Amino acid sequence: MKIQIPITTIVGAKITLSTLLLCIPISSVAELNVNNNGNAISKGQGNTYKPTDQSNNNVTITGNEPQGAEIYGGYSDSEETKSNTINVDPGTFIGNRYPNSQKNGGKVIGGKGTSSSNNKVEIKSSNTNSVTTIAGGVKNAELMGGYATTSESKNNTVLIDNKTVFYGGYEQGYIAQHLKSNIYGGQSKSTATSNKVEIKKDIELTATSDNQHQFKIAGGFVEAPNKNNGKAISSNNSVIITDAKLTAGLRFGNKLQHHTHIIGGEASVFWNFDYGSAEAIGNMVNLTNVTIATHSSLKNPIIDIFGGLSKDATTDNVVTIKGNTKINWDGSGSASSTKIYIKGGNGYHQSNRNKVYIQDNSKIKAVEIIGGGSSQVASENLVIISGGTINVPTIGGGSATNATNNQVTISGGKVTSSTIYGGNANKSANENKVTITEGTANIADIYGGKSISNNSIANKNSITISDGTLQVTNIYGGHSAKDANENSIQISNGGNINNIVGGHAQDHTNLNTINITGGTIQSVTGGNSGVVASQNYVNVSGGVVENYIIGGKSYSGSATKNSVIVSTDTSAIIIGGQGTNANAIENSVTISGGKVTNSIYGGKSTNSNANKNSVIISGDNTSITDKIYGGEGISASENRIEISNGKISGEIYGGYGTTVSKNSVTISGGTVTSNIYGGKSLNGNSTENSVNISNGTITGNIYGGYAKVASKNVVAISGGTIVGNIYGGYSSGGGSSTGNKIIISGSPDLSNATLYGADGKIAAPPPIEQNLAPKRVRRALADPADIQPLNDPPSDYKSGNTLATQDSLNLKIKSIKNFSNLNLNIPRDMTTNDYILILGEDMDLSDLIITPQFNANNLNLNEGDTITLIGGFDDAKITGGDDANSIIPIPIPAPQPAPIPVIPAPIPVIPAPAVPIVTPIIDPVIPAPIIPAPVVLVSEPKKTLFGVSQIITYTSVGNSKFVLGKKEPNPGMKSFLESGVASIVSTNQAGDLASNEGIKNMVSQASSSNSFAALSNGRFRYKTGSHIDINGFSLIVGVSKEIESFTYGIFMEAGNANYNSYNDFAPNSIPNTNSIKGSGDTNYFGIGVLLNTKLANNFYLDGSLRGGKVKSNYVSNDFNGVASFDMGRNYFGGHIGLGRIFNINDTNIIDLYSKILYSEQGSKAVYIRDEGFEFDTAKSIRLSLGARYNYELNDGTNLYGGAAYEREFDGKQKTYSIVANANIDAPGASGDSAMLEIGASITPTNYKAFNANFNLQLFTGVKSGISGGLKALYKF
Repeated sequence: MKIQIPITTIVGAKITLSTLLLCIPISSVAELNVNNNGNAISKGQGNTYKPTDQSNNNVTITGNEPQGAEIYGGYSDSEETKSNTINVDPGTFIGNRYPNSQKNGGKVIGGKGTSSSNNKVEIKSSNTNSVTTIAGGVKNAELMGGYATTSESKNNTVLIDNKTVFYGGYEQGYIAQHLKSNIYGGQSKSTATSNKVEIKKDIELTATSDNQHQFKIAGGFVEAPNKNNGKAISSNNSVIITDAKLTAGLRFGNKLQHHTHIIGGEASVFWNFDYGSAEAIGNMVNLTNVTIATHSSLKNPIIDIFGGLSKDATTDNVVTIKGNTKINWDGSGSASSTKIYIKGGNGYHQSNRNKVYIQDNSKIKAVEIIGGGSSQVASENLVIISGGTINVPTIGGGSATNATNNQVTISGGKVTSSTIYGGNANKSANENKVTITEGTANIADIYGGKSISNNSIANKNSITISDGTLQVTNIYGGHSAKDANENSIQISNGGNINNIVGGHAQDHTNLNTINITGGTIQSVTGGNSGVVASQNYVNVSGGVVENYIIGGKSYSGSATKNSVIVSTDTSAIIIGGQGTNANAIENSVTISGGKVTNSIYGGKSTNSNANKNSVIISGDNTSITDKIYGGEGISASENRIEISNGKISGEIYGGYGTTVSKNSVTISGGTVTSNIYGGKSLNGNSTENSVNISNGTITGNIYGGYAKVASKNVVAISGGTIVGNIYGGYSSGGGSSTGNKIIISGSPDLSNATLYGADGKIAAPPPIEQNLAPKRVRRALADPADIQPLNDPPSDYKSGNTLATQDSLNLKIKSIKNFSNLNLNIPRDMTTNDYILILGEDMDLSDLIITPQFNANNLNLNEGDTITLIGGFDDAKITGGDDANSIIPIPIPAPQPAPIPVIPAPIPVIPAPAVPIVTPIIDPVIPAPIIPAPVVLVSEPKKTLFGVSQIITYTSVGNSKFVLGKKEPNPGMKSFLESGVASIVSTNQAGDLASNEGIKNMVSQASSSNSFAALSNGRFRYKTGSHIDINGFSLIVGVSKEIESFTYGIFMEAGNANYNSYNDFAPNSIPNTNSIKGSGDTNYFGIGVLLNTKLANNFYLDGSLRGGKVKSNYVSNDFNGVASFDMGRNYFGGHIGLGRIFNINDTNIIDLYSKILYSEQGSKAVYIRDEGFEFDTAKSIRLSLGARYNYELNDGTNLYGGAAYEREFDGKQKTYSIVANANIDAPGASGDSAMLEIGASITPTNYKAFNANFNLQLFTGVKSGISGGLKALYKF
């Protein structure tokens, strides 16, 4: 009789869904009935039920067996079992609630054989109150679709569509150590493929003893033996749980750890995974509308949900959680200490391409969610969260010793987490990703890649946040103990983020990138390093950044080449590169829009140097309200600021520190309302700094350099409007300012600006007695308040400070003060009615050296004209300026009245009387008064360049007036022609290479067809009147052919050289110099033919014809500025030669030769500073006579030496100056030279198709130097 009674298990005081036989004695329960196709299966030893056939059975199980049972749908020890089905009646109870009284385990297996396929175990019922129970007793409980003992277990299934209680086993001796209760779709000792466990109703996994080891639900399980390198593969298996609740519970005892596994597929090698291999591939866990919980009475329960598990490798496994699934969620009754671990794949050696998907309204409280975990390698694993509510401390794409290309993607849902990482590693975390496109998240730390050991790296990781409502504390693209390089972060709408770091490491952070277009962020750092932070990049074009933006930061090494770009509003401090005890070098900040309300630093170092950093500001809507520093450090050098637009109200410092030098500020637009400093030091030196203004409006003061000692600073102004004071240098604290310069070009508006060579103070005149000595003392003071008291005399604020102009005409300036020198350039279009400067305040020019400079050819000014350089506006008076340094006082005697003749009275001769003789008194003659000769001041004439082609004489006549004298050609123009000579000798070297080694290589191994090449490199000096030094190479490559005694070839030639020219001139023939240096490059490319024919009596005749294009350029700084030009000309040339070979014996040969070589370059017109020059056709005609001695050392090696004489008959470059209307003295390379050479020709004995020739040549005479060459021939 069959009795089925639903009952309820009581655990403590809680009623569960499980069933127990509470009211009916065990002896009265119906017996277990097991049938196969309607035929009863007899019970064997140990309550074992096995059908007689191993396959195609249909077994049903009903009733109960309190002592447990093992039931098989098919069974064989030696053959496969397949296509068996077991149907378990919904009320079946295998085992009992007192496991220690149950002698046998509880097992239901669809088929067990050497292999097992297509077997099924099904528990189904439409009765929602029915419960199926399987208990492990003193062994264990197992529910299995198929079990293969040696081969594959494939396509087996366990279906649970009825409420089920699964009891674990109970301790009985040593068995307790390994008690396991399992539900497997398929099990094998080698391969498990496409097996499945499908659960559609509630199931309880209940421990009955403290020694219960684990519960496991696996689609496929493989445990290979460890002998003979066993191999285990579990692939494409699945666990699918739908609309069910899975509960981990406790029946007896005080179990401290209840461990439940839900695994798509598992593979292992028994006990020792160091032998053999195990792979879990393509397995799956799918949870839909599932509740997973633990009983509250459990202590420290653990539930693992893994797509694949292996002691070797897991690949392409998947966990999908969707619908209304709840895992360990509040209200599920779970123990508070429950730990949930969710992994797509977990493999000891490798975990690759595993995935976890969380979707819909799932709710999960877990310890961690990992795409793929491994102790060694995790790559290409993925976690995707598109919905649900997730409360998990750790979410990661992949975790291993080395983690690469792993990813976490959040596109929806609500996430609360302490840590999210793309990849986590002990050694290297590279190319991992975290992507957030939508959803709500509260996250402490996000890492693209994280690596934690001492020598670890985190490179090329990325984080992208494009939308969502986020609250994040820290975001790191890459975080490592050693290096973090090439990581990237993209934030387009990220909610609230406290801190973003592209790369963070103790050693190096390089090439990390951050782009921000949205979100509210406190701080951003491209690279944060203990040693080197280099080439990190931060771009902020949207969102809000409030505290600081730093391109790269280093604590003890260097911060170099980091950059920040900002185009939106921000209140953050902006720093391109920052060093604490480190240098900040070549960092940059670019502001192209927005309002910046805090300080900007191109580079900043607290305790070291800031060099070569930059700040670039542009954009119509840009506004800067705080200070701008190109570089700040103990020493700040070569930093720069460039401003092309925007509104700047904060002070501007090119460089700031104790020692500042060579810093610059360039302004080409915008409005600046604060002070500008090329370089500023409070107590040190400020030297060679500069401020350049070409446009914009500036209402603050401008300082080239500001320091205790400010020297050699420059302010250059070519445009814009300036209202304020302009200082070449400014000394603080009683220092000095000398050698500073202000340069004005073009037509800036300076009508309300005062220009100071240095400082705002004017030296007081010395005491009157000191004026007796010849001194240059200022006699007119613009502001008496600036006078220093005599008892505290100031330093000389004027010494060496210069005001210079370039192409400025009728330029209005409010006032100029504290200059020693005025160097005023005369523009091309100035007339006698114009001024250079027009001042708005009275000015005494007496103590200034005024020098007119004629850098451009002026057609309006002629001999005898008088020009006035400085005038006044608004009734300002300009006086003095007599150029006292060059005035020679010449006394001219005035006419004197004729003297009155004095005629003495005659003295009579009287004999000597006895009385004394009385001498008559004569009145003295008083001469006419002498009138002092008046001193007529005559200025000594001076000379200066007039453009580049002429020299002009001028004479100062006071009050900044100068009378012009005659113009004459500038002999320095000869330097321009050296470029033409350099191109001539360059193509001549090409001709030498073709006519010497080119011909010899062509004919040395004559055959039906061969190729040849020759390369020569040399350094030469050519005497051209002065000299040219030229360094370059020549190359020819070609093919040739022999027809009887005649050989010809075609070739291409090319060469390149650089040159320096030096020209010395007679003293005082050129103003301010006796020599001019020029430099440039020349290169050519052409084609040509070579010819050689053998004549009688060992005579031979050869020739060549060549043509192509030669280009050259020239530059010099010795023409009151730069003079330069480029020139390209066509060339052609050739040679004809006659020689004779004397065969002394088999190994000694002498070759006598003579050649005439010709080359020509076409004419060309060039312009130098708008002045025309016509370069004539240049020709070279040379005669060469020489001899070469050859010695055959062995079958493949020839040695040679030789000497030659060469005569250049022309080689000159004639040129005409259009402006000077004169022919220029032509330099040339004509004259005699001699050459000595040695070399070797080698043909490998085992490779006779190839020949190489090496040589060295020494030259002396007009052409001197050294040349080495390599020539090669290959015979086809």
